[in-house]
Amino acid sequence: MEKSEFEKLEKIIDDVLLCPKEEQKDRIKELCGGDSELQKQAEELLESIHDSETFLDDQKKNLKSFLDDIPDTEAPPETEESDFTPETYGFYTTTGKIDQGGMGIVYKGKRSDGEFEREVAIKVLNRRLVSENWEKRFKQEKVILASLEHPNIAKLYDAGISERNRPYLVMEYVRGMSLKEYIQKEEPELKECLAKFKEICEAIEYAHRNLIVHRDIKPQNVLINEQGRVKVLDFGIAKIISEELSEEEVIQTMESGRLLSLSYAAPEQINMGKITVATDVYALGLVLYEMIAREKPFDLSGKTLQQAEKIILNRETENISAKAKVKLKTIDAKDLDAIVSKCLRKEPEYRYSSVRELLNDLESLQKKKPVAARKNTRRYKTEKFLKRNKYQLSVAATFLVAIVTFGIIYSVNITKEKNRALEALSRAKMVSDVMVNVFEEVDYTTTEDPRLATSRFLDESLAMVEYKFGDVPGEKARLLLNFGSIKFNLGELQTADSLLNESASILRSLEEDNEYRYWLADVYNKKADLARAMGQDRIALNYADSLQQFLENNEEEIRNLEIVPLDWQAYLLTSKSYKAEVFTYLGEYEKADSLYNEIFDGYAARKDTMSDAYWVSRHDHGWLLYDKGEYEKAISTFEEVIEARTEGYENGRRHYTPTKVAGAHASMAWALHMQGESDKAEEHSRYSLDLYNDIFGSKRSIDRAKAMNDLGIIIQKQGKYEEARELIEKAYYMRKDLLGDTHPLTLTSEGNMGLVYFYDDQKEKALEWFIKAHQSNVKVKGETHPDHLRELSNIGAVYMQLGKNEQATKYFEKALSIGEQFYDTTNVIYRRTLSAYNSIK
Repeated sequence: MEKSEFEKLEKIIDDVLLCPKEEQKDRIKELCGGDSELQKQAEELLESIHDSETFLDDQKKNLKSFLDDIPDTEAPPETEESDFTPETYGFYTTTGKIDQGGMGIVYKGKRSDGEFEREVAIKVLNRRLVSENWEKRFKQEKVILASLEHPNIAKLYDAGISERNRPYLVMEYVRGMSLKEYIQKEEPELKECLAKFKEICEAIEYAHRNLIVHRDIKPQNVLINEQGRVKVLDFGIAKIISEELSEEEVIQTMESGRLLSLSYAAPEQINMGKITVATDVYALGLVLYEMIAREKPFDLSGKTLQQAEKIILNRETENISAKAKVKLKTIDAKDLDAIVSKCLRKEPEYRYSSVRELLNDLESLQKKKPVAARKNTRRYKTEKFLKRNKYQLSVAATFLVAIVTFGIIYSVNITKEKNRALEALSRAKMVSDVMVNVFEEVDYTTTEDPRLATSRFLDESLAMVEYKFGDVPGEKARLLLNFGSIKFNLGELQTADSLLNESASILRSLEEDNEYRYWLADVYNKKADLARAMGQDRIALNYADSLQQFLENNEEEIRNLEIVPLDWQAYLLTSKSYKAEVFTYLGEYEKADSLYNEIFDGYAARKDTMSDAYWVSRHDHGWLLYDKGEYEKAISTFEEVIEARTEGYENGRRHYTPTKVAGAHASMAWALHMQGESDKAEEHSRYSLDLYNDIFGSKRSIDRAKAMNDLGIIIQKQGKYEEARELIEKAYYMRKDLLGDTHPLTLTSEGNMGLVYFYDDQKEKALEWFIKAHQSNVKVKGETHPDHLRELSNIGAVYMQLGKNEQATKYFEKALSIGEQFYDTTNVIYRRTLSAYNSIK
């Protein structure tokens, strides 16, 4: 049988199997259109299907072929067939057929109940491809798969069982081309191939973190939309890894997963073995191979099923560098070979254990760092180090300088008392010995990132602190405090918290005449800072109170310390600054204002208005002015902060960093945005994001996420919806991954997701996000927080746009009630809410 004939027969049978049994023969006759030979073949195949309880295996034996040998269907154009009859699936109605294959039929559709407009793709699954307990499993998977929210995953909106007993999935409709078509038409170079492939990996890695394995990754299941973004499809047939399901259930939903895409099947799928994340890693390796080589690693065309399976199970792939159709000059070809080969190992346990590990190696490949897939020899690591990481030598040299400095610091702290001097020198030697030993053990050639080298250095040091300083608790506590502070700066917040808690416990246990116990002031200071970073504002306020109380109770002793001198007044101003910042966030503006007046008077009395700490407080005061609706004063303050921080950074003053310059520009952008000066706002916002991109590159960062989010909101108002949507979505998922679901910044992003849909005229979707954001904020901040003015006003605005004035009025009244408690009539959001309310009253 020719492939074209088989393709026609296969599509007819797939269509017929979706019909009730009593209608199937009539449907065959209709589809064959008078071709008696084709009709006879179709009827014979249909009869064999009904006679066999193992349809899939029989189909393979009878036809001596398999679906993957048929030319792949490329995201075909939408068709409106003359004989097409619309059907309803849940709230959605089909408007045309998009594609048809072994899994079922894909239709284009739209929402049919009139609630809101939404263009969708409806996949009606082949009923014969689901297992006996499919209804229970289908309901399970519907809930879990619908929860997948990632910019590179086509969203599942709905799923269910139709009135005609057909399983269906309603998915995001993606305009674009398949990855296979993209490769053939665009012929992307290596950089673009790797960029698109990494987007695919990010989607799969996200699904794995949600306990879902895709199982059918292939170029046909990856679309490139009109904006150039990757969208991975068909998570609707993914297997769920869960202890609640038996191994038999996990591998059973399709009676033969091999029939899905044999050319992309892993060896364990051929052997009906256990399906894990390693199965997806294998398929990803095949996809990467095809993207770079422009062909599949195994040619299965014309092979019988048994021959194809033998190739997959036994034949090794040729090195991708030998088959590459793109230039590999910018990377180490041997490293690329190693990465792909590791993905394609026959044994799952020898592949990458996670997609994140694969992504890490791809990052290393592009940066010419050592890749984990290569043998971890010292010669290989050193070669990489010498080629690209020359400045890493300066990291090592810095640690050596730090070791010497430890001794010097202690020496200058020698007091007039000889025994105290000897004690200090002894402790300095102990610290130095620890650092030298660790330095000799740690291999800094394994990374070009000084932050990672620092973290590893500290981890090794901590392992030695316990037995080296077991009998010197004060020094041990101080080391733990310093290490905790560095871990905090590296973004390792949980580790920092643990180290600070251990340090505090030791310091509290010291006798009253032990000067080291006064380092509790620094512990409280760092704990407050840590709590703010983690979004725990009430806890931060408690630590700020504890710091202030500790300082006031021990003022005389702290001012007279010799071994561990502390700046009493500086710490007192810091404690007040934390409290003022938290009061601002909590909407207690009078308390915050009063504290800022005390703070600025304190810095003036110290003649310390050039310090970074002073400008941190000025910057935070700018946000208080902003939150009170005094935008012009806030803008003036941010201008001063930008000027001071830029000058301080250019002159090399301590603590004046590029991140703080970027932060000041971001604040200015937002204040200008609220004043309606969109062009100036965009200019400052883009400058801020550029700085953060220079600092962090492609790495996830809280500051970078904020800059993306703010720029998205600003340009959205200018009608730049596509760029805005991309920025805001990236920021939301970055915050969610870094900070969790209940962090204040994540909650802010929920509201901003609502704005994305609101300005894109998807009002129902916007309403869902606005309500979700408000409910989340109420749980975290309570019922009467001033931020609820914006949230409630947004909900009311959507209802107003939908013509539901009764609901809009209710939410506007709630918003105005909040506004009257915290704002005056000059507040922009309050004025807009009042105007909207009056217009419908």
